[in-house]
Amino acid sequence: MTHSACSLKWPASSSTSYKNHETDLSPRIILGLWHPLFIRPAVKDLPACRRFYIGFSIQIANKQHFWDTCEGFSISFPFLMGQEEQAFVKECREKGKEVTAWTVNDESEMKAALSMGLKVVLTDKVGVFANLKHEIAKNPESLQLQGLERWTFPWSNWKYYSAGQRWILRTRVQQLQNLCYQPGPLTLPDLSDLDTDTGEDRSSQKGGGTV
Repeated sequence: MTHSACSLKWPASSSTSYKNHETDLSPRIILGLWHPLFIRPAVKDLPACRRFYIGFSIQIANKQHFWDTCEGFSISFPFLMGQEEQAFVKECREKGKEVTAWTVNDESEMKAALSMGLKVVLTDKVGVFANLKHEIAKNPESLQLQGLERWTFPWSNWKYYSAGQRWILRTRVQQLQNLCYQPGPLTLPDLSDLDTDTGEDRSSQKGGGTV
């Protein structure tokens, strides 16, 4: 997953230098957009690349900013644990949008993520995750948490608790508002002049001209 840079001008020039980039290369690139500021350059300069929101808040990911312009959402794993978050995952599945989780290094969290129906997780322990998926493929019952952990897991990490998550979200949103390239409230950029599928200026698609 490629995190977006400030201007997004590098990939626009680099990816298009490859033959058949629109079909062979660009669709394999996922832009991780963590601030609405990057939506417009992503749409305009790299329309063939897939766009994912990457962050903590499903409220920001959902209807507010990224739902219409991104085909997937990469959410910090603890923020997928609650009922509201599970409803979000279900809605994404119904609407054809993908959800991934990061960074999942604990084996119990890997099992929980797979139990949610997530097809992809971001992990530093790729071998552990690959072996776990192989084991589950041979023995599906091994997906379930065992013993007491089956009941205690949702309360086993302070990041799973709503109070801890509220603190993290408040801190992260403040960082987005104060430390990014465009300080201030998170606002959706105006895309009315762009075709979000092709990145082209809508006015140039209307045809016609002067004689």
